[in-house]
Amino acid sequence: MKGSSSLDIRLVALALLVCWLASPGREASAQRTARRAVATRDLGAELGRIDLDACFEDPAWVDSATRVSVVVHPDGVWALALDGAVTDASHASMALALRTCLEQGLRAVWGEVIAPAPRRDEVHVRTFDFRVHHEDPVVRRAELRERFESVRRDLSRCVMDLPGRRLDVVLRLGVDGRVEAVLPRPDVNRGICITNSLGTFMPGAAVTLRDTIDGRVAPRAVTAGEGELCAWGGHRGPPPLDEVRTCAAGLTCCAAGGAAGSDSICMRTTHCPAYP
Repeated sequence: MKGSSSLDIRLVALALLVCWLASPGREASAQRTARRAVATRDLGAELGRIDLDACFEDPAWVDSATRVSVVVHPDGVWALALDGAVTDASHASMALALRTCLEQGLRAVWGEVIAPAPRRDEVHVRTFDFRVHHEDPVVRRAELRERFESVRRDLSRCVMDLPGRRLDVVLRLGVDGRVEAVLPRPDVNRGICITNSLGTFMPGAAVTLRDTIDGRVAPRAVTAGEGELCAWGGHRGPPPLDEVRTCAAGLTCCAAGGAAGSDSICMRTTHCPAYP
C-alpha cells in the first residue's frame, strides 16, 4: 500500500511537469526570450563602422563639422537627420546631396528596414569633424607634399626654360592657406607659375617644404582617335614638350588641309589626301 502511494505521487508530479512544459504561457515566454536574444544588436557601433567617406569628397566640406543622427523605430524603419555645418549658409545648398549620399550608404548596409528591430526607439549620432587635422603640422606638411607630387607635371612647365631645367624651391604654406614660393633668385613670373600650380589650402598650421622641381619629366603618351589632333601646325607654335601624340591602330596622321602649317589629324586611310 505504501509503495502504491509513492508511485501515485510520482505519476502526479510527472503529469504536472508535462502540463507545465506544454503550457502556452511558457512557450510564449520562451519565444519572447529567444526574440530578445536575437534582437541584441549595437546599431550605434554599426553606424560608426559604415564607410561614408565618399559623401564628403567635395572640398567644400573640408574644415567643417557635421552630425548625423539616425532614429530607429521598433518596426525597423529608420530615418536620418543632419545638423552642424549643413545649417551654415555656405553648406545649406549641399545638404540635399549629402543627405541622399548618406542614406544610400546606410541603405546599402541596413536595407530599408532593420531586422531584428530594437524593442524601443533608438537614436544614434555620428560626428564627422574635418577641422582638427589642419592644425597638426605633421598632417599639414603631408598635405602639402601630396599636392606637390600630384602637380609635378604642371610644375615642370615652370622650369622648362631654365638651362638645367631644375630648380630648388622652398614652399611656405601659411596659416591662411596660401603658398609662397621662395626661389634662389627673385623671379615673380616663375613664382606665380609655381603657386598657381599648387593652388590654395584651407587655413591651418604653417609649414615649410623644401624640394626640387624637375622639368625633365618623361613625355606623356597620348593615343589620338579618328579626327583628333596628332600634330601641331606652325600657326599654333611648338607642341607641348611633355606630350607625344600617336594615332590609334588603323589610323594615319594626315595634314588637315587649309593654310600652310595647319594641324594634322588622325584619318582612317593608308594614303593621306593631297590638299592644295
